[in-house]
Amino acid sequence: MTGSPARKPFRTRLIASFSVWLVIVFLDVAFGFVLNSRSERRSELLGAQLPTIGLASAKGRISVISFSGGERRGTFGTPVFEFEAGGRSYENRTLRSYWSADLPFSSGQSVDIVFLERSPENSWLKWNMTT
Repeated sequence: MTGSPARKPFRTRLIASFSVWLVIVFLDVAFGFVLNSRSERRSELLGAQLPTIGLASAKGRISVISFSGGERRGTFGTPVFEFEAGGRSYENRTLRSYWSADLPFSSGQSVDIVFLERSPENSWLKWNMTT
């Protein structure tokens, strides 16, 4: 007759599970430290590439919202904005597309534009963080 194997004593199981949790916490702290230090370093490098002077702002408007997608993926809208700087007119589009139900812009809407003074074709919509 084969019997079920005897369970280990409660104390042994408790020590084993505590040891496993201790290893998990140690690994979590160690990987968190490594990942956090890398992300700080990454942001330092990225900050070195971002322009710190020569930014200007202007008022512009959303000229059109171009839609793309289909039935399978859904419909996404990409705002195209226009503004004037230095007596010339510029037009650019956002890099991000928005799901049609969450589109934060409408055609003809007035928006704030941020651009590089030396090259206004490099422009972005300024986000208003207070909603």
